[in-house]
Amino acid sequence: TGDEATAIIMQSISKLEKSLEIFPDNHNAMVVLASALNAKAFLQHDPEVAKQLFDRSKTNFQKALELDPGNTRYRQLLDAMENAPQLHAQVVAQLQAQGQLGGGGGGGGKGVPGDDDWIYDWLGWGILITGGIALVAALNAKGGAA
Repeated sequence: TGDEATAIIMQSISKLEKSLEIFPDNHNAMVVLASALNAKAFLQHDPEVAKQLFDRSKTNFQKALELDPGNTRYRQLLDAMENAPQLHAQVVAQLQAQGQLGGGGGGGGKGVPGDDDWIYDWLGWGILITGGIALVAALNAKGGAA
């Protein structure tokens, strides 16, 4: 369910933060943490909560770039963060217009089974983005070690 997906993202964030307590200069972990925070932000309805998560994500991308200043992928990810809050606002507005978000009340037209469909869409994108970033980070780390 959507709650389970959110719990998995939260668990990932927690483990990555613990990893960074042990290895504070691990720029790969910072990028994966930033991606997980970004995925969590896109699951939020509240724009203020999402903004706080986007800010944390951006901070981790910035720290990773400071540790590996020549990494163009980190620069691209950091630059992409500039548009994240606006993209989030557009998606939330679209979902509200479709009746999939809102203050409760009269159903969104799809009935109860369809009410949580947006969670799976967002989670899928979040996993895809996080997995892609983790893969790029791992390949960069391997390439840097060679």
